[in-house]
Amino acid sequence: MRDPIPAFTGTARSMIVLDMESANDSASRVFQQAALGNEAFRSRFKVIDRETLKVLLNDQKLAAVGLLNAASVAALGKQTGASLILKSNLNLLDARSNSGGSAKYGYYTYYTSQAEVSVSVVDVETGEVVVTATGRGSGYDSKSSGDALRMQAFREAAESAIDNLVRAYVKRVS
Repeated sequence: MRDPIPAFTGTARSMIVLDMESANDSASRVFQQAALGNEAFRSRFKVIDRETLKVLLNDQKLAAVGLLNAASVAALGKQTGASLILKSNLNLLDARSNSGGSAKYGYYTYYTSQAEVSVSVVDVETGEVVVTATGRGSGYDSKSSGDALRMQAFREAAESAIDNLVRAYVKRVS
């Protein structure tokens, strides 16, 4: 078991959580829920409302072209009051079925899934990557396959990535 993350009593820094790269809207929402569900994350970062961010992105026409460079990130930060941006990427999401057994003992099928999520925090003013982390998740079941198992692995990877990110951030700012 890992050491607990130290309690934080300072002022939370405001942060924009961008939609996850290489993932659909549902996965982006699950990722944001994982971040907001992590108490250590919530105590250190005040997340800017997702709908406010979408309005600003549409106003700047950045969402349509997927363009986020240093200048546009700084502009978003100024408009929202955010000092940090959380970027995330779904690196891997895979599910497989495996079979085995024999005629004598019977045959079986089981399903596995694995996921990997990477995250990085970027300083709005400087464009510097403050900290990065990766999380992995997996699932195993003899009954369920497909979407449910992939989502289990993805959720675990997202939660692990957020936990690893907070730990790396604590280490960096200590």
